[in-house]
Amino acid sequence: MHSLKRQFIKKSVGIVGTFLLLKPRISLAQSSYYISGQLINLYLIHQSPFSKSFLFFTIQCSNPVLEFVKKGQRLYLNCGIEISVPNQSPVKGKLALDSSFQYDPITSKIALKDPNLSSISLDVLNEKDNLLLKQLSPFLGPMFNQQVVYELSAADISMLKKAPSSIFVEDGGIRFIFN
Repeated sequence: MHSLKRQFIKKSVGIVGTFLLLKPRISLAQSSYYISGQLINLYLIHQSPFSKSFLFFTIQCSNPVLEFVKKGQRLYLNCGIEISVPNQSPVKGKLALDSSFQYDPITSKIALKDPNLSSISLDVLNEKDNLLLKQLSPFLGPMFNQQVVYELSAADISMLKKAPSSIFVEDGGIRFIFN
């Protein structure tokens, strides 16, 4: 009889201990939601190529890749570009932007906010292309303001249930915090 009581107590302590250990994890899962950079990049690749137009020229972006940097809460967008100007052959190259981000709870979209041009390089850089690059450079960062980089799916939204109190960039993704 004594041994049965002991086994019952051990099992009870084990169950309660397991519950207490799991409880903080359950609570943590309900208080934050993480979207990996890989998933966001898959979304971007699926949406590409995307185009931006300004005055008389159009930039088409392809093969976009986002990098997530916790320090400074920054997103870095790298993509291939093709700049089209009327009556000229398109110029191809690469573009890199450094940006903060914003989340719109109404549309459930994450977008670039106030991006800055980090670098641009064109494949064929003759005098005419160099002049074009100098003239377009000040417009390139602002052109990508509000560019959607991820739209939460119905499954994401059903897990969130309410608007996040804050959103943070982590190395490798974005975390939504709920208080």
